[in-house]
Amino acid sequence: MTMTIVDAKNDIIKLMPEGTYCIPLTENKIPLVKYSKKWKIPPQIIDQQIVDTTPAYGIRCDKVVCIDCDTYNDDDKDIPQEFRESTFKQITGGGGLHYVFLKDDRMADWKPQTKITDSQYDIKIGENSYFIGGGSKSSKGKYNVSISMPPQQMPDKLFKYIDNAMPKNSLAIKQTTDIISSMSNIVQPPPLGPPPTNNFKKLRNLLDNIEMKYLDNYYSWCQVGWIIHYETEAKGLCLFIEYSRKVEKYKNEPVTTYEKFWNNANVTNSSQLTIATLFTFLTPRGRLEIAREHKFFKRDYFHKLQSYEYDDDIEKANVEIERLKKEKNKVQFNYELNVKAKKKE
Repeated sequence: MTMTIVDAKNDIIKLMPEGTYCIPLTENKIPLVKYSKKWKIPPQIIDQQIVDTTPAYGIRCDKVVCIDCDTYNDDDKDIPQEFRESTFKQITGGGGLHYVFLKDDRMADWKPQTKITDSQYDIKIGENSYFIGGGSKSSKGKYNVSISMPPQQMPDKLFKYIDNAMPKNSLAIKQTTDIISSMSNIVQPPPLGPPPTNNFKKLRNLLDNIEMKYLDNYYSWCQVGWIIHYETEAKGLCLFIEYSRKVEKYKNEPVTTYEKFWNNANVTNSSQLTIATLFTFLTPRGRLEIAREHKFFKRDYFHKLQSYEYDDDIEKANVEIERLKKEKNKVQFNYELNVKAKKKE
């Protein structure tokens, strides 16, 4: 008998601390329901929304902490060898690893973090964070339990390694405060300055090609902000302001609005959105423009172009696919582009 996603969830929850609940997710790992405390929906009611047809679910991290290692079998990205078989463990859809430990008093000051320590861990902790549960299917693949045992207390050596990397007096907040102070009487954002990471170029290229409706809608506007915050390592506030003000809704929004959002981005970005999500926001023309310049993007970003709707003529879409296939041998990595053509209604 095939195990359903509900069966998989129930088996895992038996291993978690009592009172651990889950939330239903889309294939893109976005919550299907509002789950934060301000919505006053009991967590057990939200948990019950997960049914056999739900593609994925998240296990909430109010009683556990999840260390998300992006690269499977890479010793530089994995936790130390001595701890790899010591607690609940999953293999992610993208081939990464989840190590789940019990949350304890040592972690009272911990907040969700991305790319911390030399190993570039993502840390999921707190009532607004979750990790994808075994049996879930995302756009990258299926999540599977590797070690089925209750989460254990985090070894002191591993705790200290992560704790030393946790921001105590956040540099990101200090940088933002300095920027805001210098902008108190300025309507336009200050110059961006030298980009701290190569992702600035990639972000600009994508942001120039997204549909404006995603900046006009509050939830997707938040998503854009979270992505910029994550990909620029909290150094892209000016970029966020610049693109927000391209729509009338935020054109004259005071800088304090952006400051408040930015300073809380690590907490509110509970689903850990990355640059890959921007591919789903592109205009049809933008998708083709990005596809033409695919060699400037990392392989793991380009898979997001594998499936999208094309609003123009289906014949034109097929011509473009064939052209891109012919270009495939000119670049260093192989890729596939599958365009879903949508006939005009």
